[in-house]
Amino acid sequence: MRSDLPGSQTDARVPYDYFDIEENDDAQQFVVEMNNGRRRFPLVVIEHRVMLQPTIELLQRVLSEHGIRPFKRELER
Repeated sequence: MRSDLPGSQTDARVPYDYFDIEENDDAQQFVVEMNNGRRRFPLVVIEHRVMLQPTIELLQRVLSEHGIRPFKRELER
């Protein structure tokens, strides 16, 4: 996981891959294709399911449907 991401992304409790569309032409092309030619975010893909601007509830439901469980955070000392 990258250390220079905004807080909400580094606080994630599930493994994920982050693609910077400014740096990755393939990622940019994918985003544009999935959004009818527009660059809209966030775009989340879970097990081949593409979701544009999903709610927390939708993310939780889809993760659960695929048996993906958030890991527990370690307590800060």
